[in-house]
Amino acid sequence: MKWRKILILIAFAMVLIIIILLVNLAIVKNRENLITGKTAAEIADYSSWIKVNFCPAENCSGKLVDLINSADKSIHCAFYNINIDGVIGVLAEKSKTIDVRIILDDGSKTKLTGISSIKDTNKQLMHNKFCIVDSEIVFGGSFNPTYEGDKYDNNNILILKSSHIAENYENEFDELWNGVFSGGNKVKNPVVYADGIKIENYFCPEDGCGQHIIDVIDSAEKSIYFMTYSFTHDGISDAIVKKYNLDVKGVFDKSQVSANGAYSEYDRFKGFGFNVTLDRNKYLMHNKVFIIDENIVVTGSFNPTSNGDNNNDENVMIIHNAEIAKRYTEEFGKII
Repeated sequence: MKWRKILILIAFAMVLIIIILLVNLAIVKNRENLITGKTAAEIADYSSWIKVNFCPAENCSGKLVDLINSADKSIHCAFYNINIDGVIGVLAEKSKTIDVRIILDDGSKTKLTGISSIKDTNKQLMHNKFCIVDSEIVFGGSFNPTYEGDKYDNNNILILKSSHIAENYENEFDELWNGVFSGGNKVKNPVVYADGIKIENYFCPEDGCGQHIIDVIDSAEKSIYFMTYSFTHDGISDAIVKKYNLDVKGVFDKSQVSANGAYSEYDRFKGFGFNVTLDRNKYLMHNKVFIIDENIVVTGSFNPTSNGDNNNDENVMIIHNAEIAKRYTEEFGKII
């Protein structure tokens, strides 16, 4: 009887030890979710970082050239247009030793001699402006590597190290490279924590970019600032109008207000008494940016238009971080 009790206790202890080991293993495998309370769809990258720059003051083409030169394995880019000789030259040089592929919209007149490239020949725009380097670093924002975009137009670039965000962009690049334009699969990693910073990442039209921007505007409690090249999206405009009691300010590119006439949201916002202005740059105010509560930034290639939402190939990042928002707010203050 005594030995039976001892054996039962030993067996019980072994079961308890196994349970504790399994629980500890689960904690290690899912530490991001258990520590931060994130859902299974929210992935953490602990070795990531983000850098932000603004053109023309901060040499956007130089930042892109430096990034391209750092590549060891691959460079995959999707640009609406490209014509800077220095960027094209370094891409051509890199293509001699690593995998370099470029996608352009068919409106681009550039011929990339010696570089593997294709053009979108569909009616909608391939309006992206991104590169993925070595499947871990993403170059994005509003900047086309053109002479005008680099030296004269107001643009922003964002360079982000995150294997999960890079995976999203690689998947999108592969779809475009294989001829899937104006559609495709939904983004694999829609929410990523890059070094603790929450980043949402979407592609149009498949991920409904407009609705995600409406959602973040709906969350605003204090302020909504925006600088947009073209703004004709009634749904996003409606979301801003509902926040009439907040501090709403915006900058429109003047060429697009006149070109779009009644379709532009400029006059509507003026009618509501919002502090909206036309840009003072005699070239283009080419940003596509929303700043919410000086804490959240929306950026990417996406102009808030119906075509941008429903037809064009576009990308959006929504960054939840006060320090990055401060950088964009400072740039907004220079442009407004």
